[in-house]
Amino acid sequence: MGDQRLRCWGDVPDGLPSRVGAGAGVVAAFGRVCELGSDGKVSCFGEAWPDEVSIPDIEFDEIRAGHTHICGLAGEAGWGSDRGQLAVPLGMAIAEIDPGFDHTCARLRTGEVTCWGPSDFAGRLLASPGTYTSLSTGLNGSCALDDRGVATCWGDNSFGDLSLPDLRFQEIWIGGAGVSCGREVTGGVACWGDDAVTEPKVDVAPLPVERSFKQLSIAAQACGLTDDRSVRCWGRNDVGQATPPDDLL
Repeated sequence: MGDQRLRCWGDVPDGLPSRVGAGAGVVAAFGRVCELGSDGKVSCFGEAWPDEVSIPDIEFDEIRAGHTHICGLAGEAGWGSDRGQLAVPLGMAIAEIDPGFDHTCARLRTGEVTCWGPSDFAGRLLASPGTYTSLSTGLNGSCALDDRGVATCWGDNSFGDLSLPDLRFQEIWIGGAGVSCGREVTGGVACWGDDAVTEPKVDVAPLPVERSFKQLSIAAQACGLTDDRSVRCWGRNDVGQATPPDDLL
């Protein structure tokens, strides 16, 4: 929030602070929330994961969350439940890093993408050759955007979440439940893949009428920040994770 209050909804982990520090960034993973302070240090709250690796005592510029692991830029290190996805390859100049379910991908400063993890299930570690400007890694695949707004994807496409529509995007997100969404160059949002997000179902909030967003984040549900700083969510809602508080402004 603008006054540094931390607001969460859904199946919220215990022990979360009511506020975060000035200039902090916050990411949420499975049962875990981590805060990046203005001093570059990280604090995490909620349930510890099995075989969790401790947070490195270094300063980070940015952190991103996967399912049960988190990665940070600057120190180029990770922590969480480790099955090989934390072993950042040495000697790479990384511009962006994005953890998925149990693998990780990074966009190098050259624009190329490389991925690593415990196994190359359905080609999820075989990043498509090319020069990219942004990256998103999901459950079993990834997509990257080039400077024209054209997306390229690789990995397991069993749910159709890597079957891209013929659109140009400003940003793209690969979720953790077989669905992907993108913010178009027009500001509108398009989603594809498993219809748990794109179509109303029991315990599923539908895609809102407002289709223009400044920011978007997606997991098994999606939430977008509109121009008037209100939040709209849709997708899986079995524990209320797609129902933001009415006073969330």
